[in-house]
Amino acid sequence: VTELGPIATVGADFVGEYYVGLGSTVQESFRAFLAKIAGIEVPPSEPEISVEERVERLILTLEGAGLTVMRPLAINPDVSFFEGVVRYVSEEDWNATRSLLNYFLELSDVYGAERVYVWQPDSVVNLGFMVRIEEVLELHYIIVELT
Repeated sequence: VTELGPIATVGADFVGEYYVGLGSTVQESFRAFLAKIAGIEVPPSEPEISVEERVERLILTLEGAGLTVMRPLAINPDVSFFEGVVRYVSEEDWNATRSLLNYFLELSDVYGAERVYVWQPDSVVNLGFMVRIEEVLELHYIIVELT
């Protein structure tokens, strides 16, 4: 999974002054660009869907793939393998999130995992599965950033 950098909207006026707006979506970039031109500070836009709704969507996707979702307070594997990260704040982020989830589901299928562990430190949700290989308990996990 490849994560691209921010999107830029760039414009210049006749006296050589230029304006740049950055954002994670085209809409955010253009909004920041317009704010630079106007010389105002614009608060960030609110997500269209709540954190709870986004987490529920992730869990329903995992359950739809036939995995049992567990919500532990702590995970204590022998070794951990970080498999990827994605930002899921708005509906526009869902396609990238779904791509990482599909990769994660394929990986869990390869290892024969039946359970997925979901834990939420701070403003992220971690999704992982554990497998025992040659007496070593391995955790394979992804991170979904919610803010």
